[in-house]
Amino acid sequence: MEIERSLQGEADGTQFELWERELRECCAYAWFERARETLERLDDETVGVRIEKNESEDVGAREELAVETEDSSVLSVRARLTSHEPVTVKKSVFQAHVCSDVRSVEDVEIVMRVLLQNKKIREATHNILAYRISRREEGRSEEFYQDSDDDGESAAGGRLLRLLVLADARDVVVVVTRWYGGVHLGPARFHVINSTAKTALESLGVIHNNSEQ
Repeated sequence: MEIERSLQGEADGTQFELWERELRECCAYAWFERARETLERLDDETVGVRIEKNESEDVGAREELAVETEDSSVLSVRARLTSHEPVTVKKSVFQAHVCSDVRSVEDVEIVMRVLLQNKKIREATHNILAYRISRREEGRSEEFYQDSDDDGESAAGGRLLRLLVLADARDVVVVVTRWYGGVHLGPARFHVINSTAKTALESLGVIHNNSEQ
């Protein structure tokens, strides 16, 4: 009986030692796994931050470049854009704006953006536009990019463009702003619009005073 207890005690001791060793090994393995996962997570986060930072810097650089390019174009157009003395006819006010040396449709769009930054012009009844841009390529005859916009004043843009064509005006944008004064002018309004534009174009030497209207 004593021998059995002794053997049982030794067996229990051995089993305890095995259990204790396994427990230490399990704890060590668990600690190692946690450490590995932590390092991997930190590495992923670092890479993510680095990638996000690089992408943010790239986007910022592209936006900054776009702003610089746009600013340069706007400044160039603004330097060539002139607004002329308003003309009042029966309480309606007309004002011509002219931009010379226009080389592209993009320039035309910038002209309108610049003008519409002015609240008074932006809130006008009509901003009637016409432009004519010459293009000459080697081996080909001269071509013109031209168009107009009535901005609600029916047929006014086409008449304004006709003025540019008859005067053989080139590389120019003209906008006539009208603030309606409450009195209908009838067909006479077209004469006032073209006359206002013609006076402004003549003052800049874009057309000559013998041009047809």
